[in-house]
Order: sequence, then C-alpha cells, then structure tokens
Amino acid sequence: MEKLQLRTRHSLIKPDKLVGGYGKLTKKFLNELDDLEKKHQDLTGFDPLREKVEKLFNDRVGSPPADQKIIDEINKDGEYRLRFKIPPGFEDDDKGNEEADEFLSGGILYKRKYGDLIV
Repeated sequence: MEKLQLRTRHSLIKPDKLVGGYGKLTKKFLNELDDLEKKHQDLTGFDPLREKVEKLFNDRVGSPPADQKIIDEINKDGEYRLRFKIPPGFEDDDKGNEEADEFLSGGILYKRKYGDLIV
C-alpha cells in the first residue's frame, strides 16, 4: 500500500480507511481459512471405517486397471449405458455435480459418474 503513495498524490486522499478495511478483510479471510482447515478431513490419520472396509475386502479385490486405456474404454461404455438407460450406473449422469467429476489415482484419471460401472 505504501508503494501507491496515496498520501502524497492528493491532499484530499485519506488512505487510512482503505488500509484499515484491507487489514480487517485480510484478517477475516485468514480466520475463515483457519476454520475451514480445522473442519477439513485428515486423509492421513487413522480412520476406523476405512480399517473395517479394508478388512472386509482384504484379498478380495482384483488388481487396479493397468493403464488409462482400460478406464477410457469403460468410460465409453458408460456413456453408451447412460444414453440408453442400461445399468449399472445409468442414473448417475449428474453424479459429481457437487464436486469435481474427475479424480486422479495411481496415475489414472477416473470419472466419478462411472464408479458403479468400474466396480
């Protein structure tokens, strides 16, 4: 703010209100970020539900897709199934509207709306 030299540009310019407002806004924003961080799920911490799911599926799940081509083929099949209302997943066209439709795992890009079909 000092680089703007607001006090020396014109005798009627009173930058204190602007600078004070900027400081308050910055503080409020940083406090909101802190609050959000406290609410954010710790993805690296202990998760009892994940532990139970891992025990249930231990040695009962196939290998992950070898490459992106396999998932791309499933996605193409998923588009066909959505268009012609063929299960599984034909009602999931709007799945992921609240969050990103795609996510990356193991170097492979997945579309959430085809999750049922992939499983």
